[in-house]
Amino acid sequence: MYIDTPEVYAYSLHLLLILALVWTILYTLRMYSHKVRRELEKRNIVIYPLLLYAKTSRLNEFIVSIGTKISRLVKVISTISIIIGFFLMIIAIYFVHINIVNYFTVRREFSPVTPVIPGITIGPGVLPYFLLSATIAFIVHELAHAFTAVSEGVDIKSVGVAVFFAIPGAFIEPSEEQFEKASLLSKLRIVSMGSLANMVIFLITIIVTGYIFEPANAVVVIDTLRDYPAHGILKRGDLIISINSTRIYNVTCLHEVLSRSRPNNIIVLEIMRYGSIKQVKLKLAASPRNSSRGFMGVQLSNYMKARIFRLEDVLLSLELFNYLYWIALLNGSIAVINMLPMYISDGARIVQAIAEKFFEKSTVRKVVHAISIYSLMILIMNIILTYI
Repeated sequence: MYIDTPEVYAYSLHLLLILALVWTILYTLRMYSHKVRRELEKRNIVIYPLLLYAKTSRLNEFIVSIGTKISRLVKVISTISIIIGFFLMIIAIYFVHINIVNYFTVRREFSPVTPVIPGITIGPGVLPYFLLSATIAFIVHELAHAFTAVSEGVDIKSVGVAVFFAIPGAFIEPSEEQFEKASLLSKLRIVSMGSLANMVIFLITIIVTGYIFEPANAVVVIDTLRDYPAHGILKRGDLIISINSTRIYNVTCLHEVLSRSRPNNIIVLEIMRYGSIKQVKLKLAASPRNSSRGFMGVQLSNYMKARIFRLEDVLLSLELFNYLYWIALLNGSIAVINMLPMYISDGARIVQAIAEKFFEKSTVRKVVHAISIYSLMILIMNIILTYI
């Protein structure tokens, strides 16, 4: 849903400058103001460059109470999560490697890997979907860890929220001493449960989306590009029904029709706006990718109508679909990437727990460090190839 327009670039630049200023002020106050530092320590708030986290023990009683009541169920599910965790780890490792191979052999099968950074890789219009979805994903993930830790007899010291630059997060802080003394099975249960929780949310969201939505045999306008023909004429939420009397059922159909057009051709679009049918004319520009083809300058999507809304309630259906899409996207992505064995991921903690069974601590650190660096490099290579 992200379009590269001058407005978006300007917004992103302003947002980056504001964030940089905010982080500079926060860190400066933390470093040089004794009053601020004491207040932060009192409230258990820690600030590093580009990282802020706050923790509390007020929710411990609630987590322990719930975790104790459902401990038997959690033990069964968390045991299953170990198997699923290893499966997700295999998928993650396979994907980041085969994706690089595809880039150099079968380019069309390469899947872009883009880090989700508000204001940089996603535009302002996506922020509400991202923030809600990220909040759900992190809360579910960390609560799964917390309830499993309680069921395995590991105390929870605190829970908290964090912000890395502009990316929200959450965490639990178990008793490291008790975690280290726990059996290998307990460690694997605790560590694997987070990704399973995200995968469950992913599957539920996919099922709900499939049940609620149905194809409406139309194309919906998501946004328009400034300085191109559609800007100011088509609006977000418009349904494109036909072009030059040719019925448009989906985006592929629309592209086929436009592939026969040329710059300066005038096309007649039949659209539905707020339940009313109307016709508009556009004089096509040259496509940025192929100057011999006509171009409207519009971002489109196949329209999926929510059964609970009327056909003309396009924006309501679009908003609901976007929220469900982002909830599924973030939970599914976190479930898999989190199992890639690299720094701070649950995948690395699984590798560490297993390695501790066979090697000395000094050797374990070296093994985990080496695997983490390698995994991180492969992931970064995927990201770099996305932009080359």
